[in-house]
Amino acid sequence: MVALMALGASLLLVLAAPRLRGLSPGVAFFVGALLLAVCGTMGSAAGFTALGYSIVAPRTLAFVVAVLCVFVLSAQLQQCGALRALTQAASRSLRNPRLRMAALPALIGLLPMPGGAVVSAPMVEQCGHGSRDTQHSINYWFRHIWEIWWPLYPPVLLAAGMSGCRLSDFALALAPLMLVLVIVGALWLLRSIPATRSAAPANGGGISSVLVPLGLMLLCMPLAEKWLAAVGLLGSEWGLAAACLPGMAFLVLRHGGASLGRALCARRTWGLVIVAWSMKVFGAMVGAGGSAVVLADCIGVTGSVVLGLTAVPLAAGLATGNTVAAVSVAFPLVAALPGMAAVDGQERVWLFAAAYAAAFLGYMLSPVHMCLVLSAEHFGSPLMSSWRRLATPLLVCGVLGAGYFVAALTLFSAA
Repeated sequence: MVALMALGASLLLVLAAPRLRGLSPGVAFFVGALLLAVCGTMGSAAGFTALGYSIVAPRTLAFVVAVLCVFVLSAQLQQCGALRALTQAASRSLRNPRLRMAALPALIGLLPMPGGAVVSAPMVEQCGHGSRDTQHSINYWFRHIWEIWWPLYPPVLLAAGMSGCRLSDFALALAPLMLVLVIVGALWLLRSIPATRSAAPANGGGISSVLVPLGLMLLCMPLAEKWLAAVGLLGSEWGLAAACLPGMAFLVLRHGGASLGRALCARRTWGLVIVAWSMKVFGAMVGAGGSAVVLADCIGVTGSVVLGLTAVPLAAGLATGNTVAAVSVAFPLVAALPGMAAVDGQERVWLFAAAYAAAFLGYMLSPVHMCLVLSAEHFGSPLMSSWRRLATPLLVCGVLGAGYFVAALTLFSAA
């Protein structure tokens, strides 16, 4: 119970940080990690040891290097005007401002990279419509519409593997929920954006300066992971970091080294890296301190299959702000629910897909979701305000998603 109280206090601290003078998000996450170390289930001595290790753990450092490369590439794209060129090209092709503001972060969302909302945020901002809070909500929402089912995303791969389902079946069962996210986001978040067609801007240059680096990243990532694994650097984080390098080199060759130098020296870039680092440490302590497992156990102990399928993954996603961590915590508990061992075939696909959808919903609501925090930082939107703005449409998605899975399981049972 103490671990749960520490987790709750940590989450409240993170939400309240913008209102506390002098408390930056990075400091708030580190203080939260310290609180979890002291009050976790392992004891304070082991907790401090775990905290120290989580700061310099190989996976943490690999993550920091990966997000540094992503943020530097994003700053480089912005410095050389590539993001503005893509925004202008979108303005010429997509004359409807609502469609344009949704399509730009959705395009970046095809790339499974941590903190990707930082890349799409300047493009949404350059569209010039809506308040800063509205721009942040649109950027955050449409950046993540693919993650509910896109098979390239690691949590989808992990969830399919842990559930024992074929990846194609698992992804197809979840795919219609992307349409739900798009429709709800359009009706709820885009309604304040003018729907009138805008005048086409003058040609601002080619868009190859942004499409080539992003395309190189997508192509090089699996190859880089395999090569780095061969030399002992395991994990998708190293692969992502290496996949950013060809894009950086392309921009240096095309626009000169000044943009890279400015991106590396930008105070904002390193500020975002520090926030991401402290969030990674916080997430590690949520797992090491046992808070997420205790929370999931408290819900799962009821033995209710419905509660276990929904509330356990939802709580894990909310506590960790990371779908991989949420799946890792929740799916073993879901598999242990009464009767789940005997479920197989398509029914198993639907049940575990519902569990993943619940984890995704918690992840989108989580105040420790890195994209939510970093996008809010970019637009200067208070975290509590943005959380309230997103809670209602996510609740609507949850209700519609529940109806979808109930209907699917009913039709399957009837057949």
